[in-house]
Amino acid sequence: MEEPARLLRDANSFVASSQVAIQQSASHIYVSALPFANKNSLVYQTFAPLCTGIISVDLAGVSHHAGRLVMTITGHEDVVNSVAYSSDGRFLASASADGTVRVWDIRSGEEVTAPLRSGDGAVLSVVIAPDCQSVASGTEGGAVCKWSLANPHIAVHRLTGHLGAVTSLAISPNGSRLASASLDNTVHLWNAETYQQITVLRGHTNKVHTIAFSPNSQTLATGSEDHTIQLWDAATGEPKCKSPHHHEKPIYSLCFLPDGQKIVAGSGEDIIMCKPKTGKSTALVHSNSNPVLSVNPSPDGLSLVSADGNGVCLSTLPRFLVKISSVQVLEGHINTVRAATFSPNGLYIASASDDCTIRIWNAGGKTEFQSTPVHKVTDGEATPDRFSIVSGCDDGTRATIACTLSNDDAAALLTVAILESGWLLTPSGELLLWVPTKYHQYLYAPQGTPRVDIAFENSSWHRGKSWTSCWRAEASDVL
Repeated sequence: MEEPARLLRDANSFVASSQVAIQQSASHIYVSALPFANKNSLVYQTFAPLCTGIISVDLAGVSHHAGRLVMTITGHEDVVNSVAYSSDGRFLASASADGTVRVWDIRSGEEVTAPLRSGDGAVLSVVIAPDCQSVASGTEGGAVCKWSLANPHIAVHRLTGHLGAVTSLAISPNGSRLASASLDNTVHLWNAETYQQITVLRGHTNKVHTIAFSPNSQTLATGSEDHTIQLWDAATGEPKCKSPHHHEKPIYSLCFLPDGQKIVAGSGEDIIMCKPKTGKSTALVHSNSNPVLSVNPSPDGLSLVSADGNGVCLSTLPRFLVKISSVQVLEGHINTVRAATFSPNGLYIASASDDCTIRIWNAGGKTEFQSTPVHKVTDGEATPDRFSIVSGCDDGTRATIACTLSNDDAAALLTVAILESGWLLTPSGELLLWVPTKYHQYLYAPQGTPRVDIAFENSSWHRGKSWTSCWRAEASDVL
């Protein structure tokens, strides 16, 4: 069953990452999407050999992250502060400084409803209820807003009481409690069904940045600028530890491991392991280069994902929780990563950044660089009628790319336009090719730097009305 399951996962990633091309034109499944697919995926390995006359793509020094970047989601107009998956893995909610909460279909990257606006300034945190029926947001203005996903246009519940911005939200796994943390040094505990306030947790002496419920819903952990992790009874709000343990650095993020036996926290630039009954640190498992603004475990408890500057760190936890055994940094964001979390099935990671984007990553696979294309056309071959993108410029709205049309003794330039959506158009407006968003910046890169080079035989490249000819006659027998 392993290979069919892998093929289904690869197919899902292929469709999600190539959605723009596939929706616009079915032919570009072969003309555009397949050549840019991860060469290690079963989709590419199964279908590419059955095609002829498709383009060659050379990722010259561009890290493919083994195909890990599945999708880049755009739409927010300012910093994205928080992301949260629905328990069924179908939806992703995001909170932004642009004042909106957005809910995305994770399979397509499309919004499932209009942006949710509460009018309380920047939205700093977001959670989706375990039953997937509602989403809650915490705002700069100190309000907690609950939205029904069935009727999302108005906030059906507005919870007030905080005197500062709401920095973090958490819903207990059993769905009975909602907790909100604030810059006012307090945590409010609410009945998640009636939205009545149960109590206010007072104990921290500085800003509370992060909160998390234990897997059994019995304990609430809170982390603060005052360098402490405090533990509370989730039903009553009573403190579970009379003397909170002080750490060397502020606590910016924390989570329980799935078995509930350890708490992992981001303390300054360090990731530390703590006892779930006292919050006392038991081990320094890793040091990042920047403050750890987010840390979350995989559902199986074998990995951690954390935010480190512009990068998303994927770490393997050791068997005996002594030291993280390996760390891989997924790069792609161009500004600070604020949040990173695993999908409920553990196959994907969602990250939110100051660059106004959300990125979806494949959590598995090998770590390597994909730099050698299949059927690569080299400069020394001097193939007649070979196009190759060699340089480009961007005027802010659309880019003009110079392509060479080469033969044995002559070269000419063909100018094509690349739209913001990634489509390359001929001067007559024909859809020539679609390039995935994550490679746009490399199309204009100078020689000697990471870049994407695209080559194809003009005489045999199957595009336009001839695209069906790319399917080899013998392919039907193979399938």
